[in-house]
Amino acid sequence: MGTEGELNGRTSFGGTLTRDPHHGDQVKHSFHPVVAIDDSHSDAEIIECLRSFAIQYSGDWRWTIGWGQNCHSFQADAMEHCGLQTPERSKKAAP
Repeated sequence: MGTEGELNGRTSFGGTLTRDPHHGDQVKHSFHPVVAIDDSHSDAEIIECLRSFAIQYSGDWRWTIGWGQNCHSFQADAMEHCGLQTPERSKKAAP
């Protein structure tokens, strides 16, 4: 199993098999999904939802100045599919 491409920009950007070339850089965004307070799914069910989503995910990966199907769009799609929220969205939804 796998996909065409290069992991972590090893050839062109100095990444390695285990670290991308931006490891340790300051970040503009982080990935910390939260579960809604009224969500009754167990941790195991959420993990399985994310795992099955990742297995079936497909398409052409591309990072074109922030556009295209990439790690950011994957995270957003996975969160939506499994009913997760960002902490910011969670605060807006609070009564």
